[in-house]
Amino acid sequence: MSLKNKYFFIGASIIIIVVLLSFYFQILESKKSNKKISSFKIETNDIYQIKSSSSPFTVIIFFDLDCEYCQKLHDLIKINTHRLTNINVILRNYPLLENGKSGYKSLAQTCVYQQNSEAGALKYIDTSYEENHSESTKEDSFKIGELLVEDKTKYKECLNDISVMNEINAVRTSNLINGISYVPSIVVLDKEKVLKIYDGLSVRAQLEIINYYNKLGKDNLSSNNNKQ
Repeated sequence: MSLKNKYFFIGASIIIIVVLLSFYFQILESKKSNKKISSFKIETNDIYQIKSSSSPFTVIIFFDLDCEYCQKLHDLIKINTHRLTNINVILRNYPLLENGKSGYKSLAQTCVYQQNSEAGALKYIDTSYEENHSESTKEDSFKIGELLVEDKTKYKECLNDISVMNEINAVRTSNLINGISYVPSIVVLDKEKVLKIYDGLSVRAQLEIINYYNKLGKDNLSSNNNKQ
C-alpha cells in the first residue's frame, strides 16, 4: 500500500469512527430525553399558567429568561395559543445559572409575581424577551420589573431580600435532582402523575410534543362526552 493510500485509509477510518460515535451519542441522548420517571416534585411558587382546560394533561415548560431557544419556543406558543384548547400549559422559571443575567431576571420576575401575580409575571417574560440583548445588565432586568409594579418600595425590598434568591436557587437544585438539566424542557402530567420528561429537545420537537398532548386531550374530552 502506497503512503498516499495509507493516509487516505487512516483518514477514512477516523471519519467513520466519528460518525458512528455521533450516532451512538444521539441514541443515548434520545433515550435520556424520553425517559420515564416515577416521581417529580412540582414546586407551586413561581409557576404561571398561560392556558387552562378541563383536560387531564398538563405541560410544564421549564425556561430560562436568558435562553434564546426558550424565547423561540415562547414565541411559537404565543402564536399557537388559540389552538391549545385541550391542554393545560404552565411556564416554570428555571435559571440554569445561580448568578448572572438569568438569575437576576428570575429574581425580578419573582418580585413582580409577588405583587401582580400571573399577569405581571407573564408580562415580565414578554418584555424581558423583547428587550433581550447581550449588553443588558442587572439594572436593566430590575428596571423592567419596576415598570410593572405599583409599590416600587416593596419591589426593591424584595430584590434585596436574600431569602428570595435562596428560594429560587433551592428550587433550581430540586429540579436538577429530578432530571431537568436543559432549557427549554418539558414535563408532562396526567392529572398529578408524571407521564414523561423531555429534557433538552429542539424547539420544534417540543412544540410537536405540546401539540401531540393537545390532541390527546381533545380525544380524551371527546371520549368522556360520549360516555355521558
